[in-house]
Amino acid sequence: MKLVILSLMFLIAMPSFAASNGQETTVKGINTQEARIKAELEKRLNTAIIYLLASNFNDPSYLAKYKSLVKDSEGDLSVKALRKALNDASVLLENARFINPRQAVLCSREDFQNGVCFAPSCTPCIFDKPGPLGTGLLCRKEESSEQLQACCVSDGGAPCEVFDDHSRLKNSELFE
Repeated sequence: MKLVILSLMFLIAMPSFAASNGQETTVKGINTQEARIKAELEKRLNTAIIYLLASNFNDPSYLAKYKSLVKDSEGDLSVKALRKALNDASVLLENARFINPRQAVLCSREDFQNGVCFAPSCTPCIFDKPGPLGTGLLCRKEESSEQLQACCVSDGGAPCEVFDDHSRLKNSELFE
């Protein structure tokens, strides 16, 4: 009886012990943290593909790379493969512009502060942080100069618009 009680106590305490060590484990031993990472990476890749679909590229050869990215994304990719695909998407996004020049990604202040917002024409510029695609925090080049500016701004005029109005839809709601 003591062994059964000790076994039950161990099973009850194990998930909280694993969580306190930075690892989340279910009763079956499946790493839920990795599953959440994979789901978030898949969501960002799908969002990137949607943004690219609404864009045109400066170089026609990027269309073939886009088609390859879409084909790769249709499979069940590992976390490592998803990170590589996001790296490839980052290169495509950097060299793309929305077809409609007035189109912009809407990004909530919370998502912006968490570094998850991105849009076509955004390029990695701060490499010491992973940024939304794992390639660095993003900036944009003005077509008229070589100066880098923020990819996402509050006052419009950029491919990514940050908003505080909670009544507006967030990207996470638009692209679920």
